[in-house]
This record gives sequence, C-alpha cells and structure tokens, in this order.
Amino acid sequence: MKLFCAGADSLNFMWMVAMADHPYMLTSYYNTVRGRDAQTYGRAYQKLMRMGAEWIMDSGLFTMMFGAEKGVKRTHDELEAYTHTYLDDMEAIGYQGTVVEMDVHKVLGLESLAKLRAVFAKRWAPERTIFVWHLEEGETGWGDLVRQYPYVAISIPELRIICKGPKHIETAVKSMIGKARDIRPNVKIHLLGCTQPTLLMQPGFTTCDSTSWIAPGKFGRGFLFRSSGRLHTISTRQTEFQRLVNEKRPLYDARLRRLTDEGYQELTDASKSYAFANAVQVSEMNKMNRWVNARHYSGEPVRSLWATERTAA
Repeated sequence: MKLFCAGADSLNFMWMVAMADHPYMLTSYYNTVRGRDAQTYGRAYQKLMRMGAEWIMDSGLFTMMFGAEKGVKRTHDELEAYTHTYLDDMEAIGYQGTVVEMDVHKVLGLESLAKLRAVFAKRWAPERTIFVWHLEEGETGWGDLVRQYPYVAISIPELRIICKGPKHIETAVKSMIGKARDIRPNVKIHLLGCTQPTLLMQPGFTTCDSTSWIAPGKFGRGFLFRSSGRLHTISTRQTEFQRLVNEKRPLYDARLRRLTDEGYQELTDASKSYAFANAVQVSEMNKMNRWVNARHYSGEPVRSLWATERTAA
C-alpha cells in the first residue's frame, strides 16, 4: 500500500514531503502546471522522480468547479478541451506518473463522463489512470468500473454522504473492496480523500491519499504514530512535538538546501518552522504507511528518497 500526501501543490510543499523522506505525492494539475510555469514544475517533478518519488496528478476538476471557479457553468466541449490540455501538459513536462480522470459525474452527468473516460483510455496508459466511482454510478456502476479498468478509486467524501459515522464508512469500503476483488482479483484500488486513519488499517486497497500532513502548519495540531498502530493527537506547541521538530531541523535544513540547489523557489527563514512541522507530520505518516504494510501487505517496502544519504550515515 502506498499513502500519497495530497495537496503538495507548490514547490515548497513538494519539498516538505521530500524532506521527510516520503516518496508518494498527489498534486492538482489545476493548482500546479495549468496556467503557470509548467517547465519549472516539470523540472521539480523530474528531479524528485529521479530520486524515486511517485506521483498521482489529479485533474483539479473539483478545485475548478467547486472552488476557484465555483458557479461557472462548463460545457462538455470546454471540459473535453481541458482534458486534452491536461494530458498535453503532462506529456510536455515528461510526466511518467499516474493521472486521475475528469470525474464530471456531478457537473455534466454520466454520458459526458463516458466520453471523457474514452479520451483517457486512448491517450494515457490504463494502468496509470485512476477512474473514480461516485454515487451517481450506483452499486452496479462500481462493478462495471472494475470490469472495464485496471485502476479504480472509491471517493471517500462521497461515502460520507450516505454513510453516517466512521464505522459505516469502514463497512462500506470493506464491502466495495471485497466485491472488486471478486470481480477482478488484481484490480488496483485507490481510496480518494482518505482522511480517516482507521480506513488505512483495512487491507485490500493499493493506494490512498490524505491531506492530514498539512494540519500542523494549518491548524496547529497533528498526530504522532505509536508502534501499536494508534494515532496520538497533539498540539504543535507541546514539548514532544517541538522536540521532534528541533531534532529533525538540521537534517531537514540540509535536505532543503540540496533540493533547491538548482534555483527552485526556496523557503524563507520565517516559513521554515511551518515547513519543518509539516515535514515531521509527513514522517509520522510514513511510519504509519510502513506499519500498515508490515501488518497487511507482507512488509511491502516504502522507497527512500535519500537512500544514498541513509547508507552513508
């Protein structure tokens, strides 16, 4: 299982994940490459991928339609053009990671969804494209999705609409994973927007993503992973958390300088504490990823971005 740190949508946030030696990142096309200096981001992706990082690039549709451009109506032709531009830009920067489809269920309906899925099926490798199930497709649609595509996703925020409470969500996810494995034993399953830690303790899925690593800098609270698999919620002002930040500071600072040695955007001194606090949280998520893999996935390794440095040490 691979736990992707979602929301790494700026170079600074990419560096935070990399500083903590976690190789899995999920970023939004809308917030990164689109309309910005694509080549700068392309160099950053290539640099980290050479180090061993793995990426999932989300289309950014949710951000576009329900955030930055909320209320703006888009036609099928406009979103099809956006889809082609999305994939064109991925090719232009030499992106070799996974992409998430344009899950237009709620804004254009299932007919447009099918047409846009055909674009991805034609232009991008199926095993590197995540096709997302939403409520509009129903139980039958989940089975059809698994039969048609090798890499599928369950939208956890969608399940929260119909499943009241964490236990009900866990039961629904377990059932959907079981049905998918019955239909296609080798299907890859992604848990999209998986901010519920107990879901990570369930076996059977391939990848997931979470924005929990941003919580220390954003909310002043995070969690520490315990060897028993439990998560201990903690304020970033508490001594234990501050001790971790101070212990990691020299290592993170050295890694940051190495990451930005090609003229990429550097973190200012004022923002380093913010960055290091988030990096500590990434490190705790990395521990959780390793623990889950040891427990449910035959000890599947989590790749190190700093393997040479670690060996030298």
